[in-house]
Order: sequence, then C-alpha cells, then structure tokens
Amino acid sequence: DHPELARGLFLGLVVAALFVPISMVGRYWRPPYVAAAAIAAAAVFLLTGVPPTQLTPTPAVIVLAAAVAVSALVLPGVSGSFMLLTIGLYEPTLSALNSRDLGYLAWFAAGLAIGLASFVKALQWLLEHRRYATLAVLTGVMAGAARALWPWQDADRHLLAPGDN
Repeated sequence: DHPELARGLFLGLVVAALFVPISMVGRYWRPPYVAAAAIAAAAVFLLTGVPPTQLTPTPAVIVLAAAVAVSALVLPGVSGSFMLLTIGLYEPTLSALNSRDLGYLAWFAAGLAIGLASFVKALQWLLEHRRYATLAVLTGVMAGAARALWPWQDADRHLLAPGDN
C-alpha cells in the first residue's frame, strides 16, 4: 500500500550499511580505491536505471538470468528480484513456480547453482588477494544500487522529486 515508505526504509538501510565496507577499508583508502568505488557506483547507478525488458525464457536465458540473480543476492544492496525484473524474467519465474513448471525450474536451479558456486569462489579469491580494492568496489556497488530504492520513481525507473509521482 505504501511503496514510497518501503523503498525509503530500504534506502536508509542500504545507505547506513555503507558504513561497513567503508570502515573495513579504513585508513587504506587511496585514490585508486576511491576511483574504483566511484566507477562501480556510476556503473551500477546507470544499470539500475535501465527500464525493464522482456526476454523469451529459453533454457540458456533462464540459466544466465538465474546465475546473475543469485550473484546479486550475494552482493549487499543488490536484489535478485530486481535483476530478474530488469532482465524480464521475474513474471515468468513466478509463473513457473505457481504452475510447478519443473522444466523451467530445473534450468533455473542449474543457473542458481552455477552462479552461486562461481560467484562465491570469485568473491572469496578477490577478498583474499585484493581485499581493499574489492571492498572499495563493493562500496560503490552498494552506493549505486541505492538508486533502485529511491522512493519516488516511475514505472520506467525515471527518478522523480518527492511528490511528483
């Protein structure tokens, strides 16, 4: 009933959560890390502004979408549902769940497993070998993803001023 209030609440939570990776980098913030965070923030800000699309759910598209969606779940501030909405597979996935379309769900589960295994491994490696750079990029991702939670936006994700919708 109150989408602006819900998005505003989650926006506040994400902005407050930015303190965690910022403080984890702490005194190691250097110009390259600031630049990496800014580039990541700008890229994610632009990506979250892309209007939703609709793709035909072929097995390859389903697997790729599931891998992207589960990867988004691992990242703070990014929603797997939002990624599915952007790709255009949110409704088909819900429909497959409701109708118990085991073929679709099997492809989706395969994509989830592939995406989770590969993304978690990659993130572990990055945190072990490039900890501060990775945390800086994650800070940027969180900051840029906050755009999706702006309380006042239209159906095509154009940002509005308070009271303009």
